[in-house]
Amino acid sequence: MLSWKKWIAPHWFGSFRRKVKSAFKAKFAKGQRIFAYVPIGCRKDPEGKAYAWTIAQVKSILKDETYIENSVHYRETNISYKNKKRIRKDPSEWIRVEGTHEAIISKDVFDRVQEQIATHRRSMKNQTTQIFSRPLKCAGCGWSMRFRTKRQIKKPYRHYDCSRYGQLGNQCSAHYVRYDVLYPYVLSRLQFWIKAVHQNEKAIAAHLLKPSNSGQEAKHRRAAAEKKRAEKRLAELDSLIARIYEDRTAEVMTARNFSMLSQKFQQEQKALETKILALNTQLEAAREQTETLKNGLFW
Repeated sequence: MLSWKKWIAPHWFGSFRRKVKSAFKAKFAKGQRIFAYVPIGCRKDPEGKAYAWTIAQVKSILKDETYIENSVHYRETNISYKNKKRIRKDPSEWIRVEGTHEAIISKDVFDRVQEQIATHRRSMKNQTTQIFSRPLKCAGCGWSMRFRTKRQIKKPYRHYDCSRYGQLGNQCSAHYVRYDVLYPYVLSRLQFWIKAVHQNEKAIAAHLLKPSNSGQEAKHRRAAAEKKRAEKRLAELDSLIARIYEDRTAEVMTARNFSMLSQKFQQEQKALETKILALNTQLEAAREQTETLKNGLFW
C-alpha cells in the first residue's frame, strides 16, 4: 500500500501543479493581476467581484465596530508561548478604544442592528419560530440550546440540546430538555405570576424592588460612578483646551503641537459625550422602571 502511494503522489501533485500554472498563465494573457494589493495611484475594478458574500461574512460586517469609530483589539490570543493555538477572548476582555477615526454609520443604527441580530430567530419549514431558541441556555457551559426533532423512534418528539456539545463534542455534556416538558412549565410559571400580580400587586412590586432580589442595583451604581468619572474628565479636557489655546496665543506652543493636541482632546471629548449620553439613557430607563414598580403600573 505504501509503495502504491509513493507512486501515485508525484503524478497527482504534478497534475495539480500544471492546472494551477495554466490558470495563472490564462490570467496573465488577459492582462489581469493576481496580487491582493493594487499599486499606488490605482484602484481595483469595482465590477471585478470574484467571490460572493456569504451569510457569515455579512453578519461579520454588521457586527464590526470599526464602522462606528471604534478600534477593537485583543480579540484572540495564544494559549501560551509553547502552544500557538488561537483562542477567542471573552468580549469583556477586549481592548476597545473609542473615537479613533471617523464613523460612517451612527451609533444608534449600529445598536439597533445588534439588537435585531441578538433577537433574530431562524424560521422553521412551517414558517414558525421557536420562542425558546434565544433565551434558553445550557446549564453546563452557557451556550444556546438548539431545537431538534427526534425522528428515529416510533413516537418522534421535539427537544432542545446543547449546541456546544453538538459542535465540539467533548467540551460539554449532552444536556437536553424536551419541548413538551418545557412549554407547560414556563406557561404555568407565567400564569402563576400573573395571578399573583392581580391578587397583590403592591407586594410583588416591593419584592422586585428589594436590593437582594434585584441584581441591577449594583449595575446602576457602577453606571452612575462611571458617568461621574466621565463628566470629571470632560471638565478637565475643557480646562486643558483653554490652556493650550492660551499657550498658542502667547506663541509658547507651536502650531503643529497645538493642532495635534487639540485634535486629540476633541476626539476624547466626543467619545466622552457619547458615553455620558448612553449612561444617562441607561440610568433614566432604570429610574423609570423603578417608578413604574413603585406606582404599580404593570398594565
